[in-house]
Amino acid sequence: MAWGKLNGSGYLGVSQDFTDFSFLQELGISSYPYLGFASPAEIPSNYYAQLITGHSLPVFVSEGGWTSMGIHGGGLSVESSPAIQEAYIRKQGSYCHRCMARVFFS
Repeated sequence: MAWGKLNGSGYLGVSQDFTDFSFLQELGISSYPYLGFASPAEIPSNYYAQLITGHSLPVFVSEGGWTSMGIHGGGLSVESSPAIQEAYIRKQGSYCHRCMARVFFS
């Protein structure tokens, strides 16, 4: 929702979240960018870092990813493949590095 891709509003950020949850000690990110971007190449390089601009809060990525196959139906159309998924995973490292995020895999 922060990037406003699903509702076409443009970047919204998370400033309201910082207001509503002023006690935050970490910002958790859940991201499935294929729902708003057609390819990993379209995702801005500051995809996570922009969310914490002006804050010194640690970030962790709790879930997310890029599908390895196309999704079609229910109003959703996403083209993908294992190669596109790999491109996203490779870029994920740079997104996390820019905001010093902690990434947990299970």
